[in-house]
Amino acid sequence: MNQLFIKQELDSTITKEQFLEDMDCLFENLREAYGMYDYFGEDAFFKPE
Repeated sequence: MNQLFIKQELDSTITKEQFLEDMDCLFENLREAYGMYDYFGEDAFFKPE
């Protein structure tokens, strides 16, 4: 988390695995920190296929 506050050079490439890991982290943080996540339900945050 501290790395977010330290200015560093950005890598302009990202692999699919890195992207999916970041998305998993985002939604895990939403579940834990965003109060309305439980209110709206998990399905409200995913687009139906």
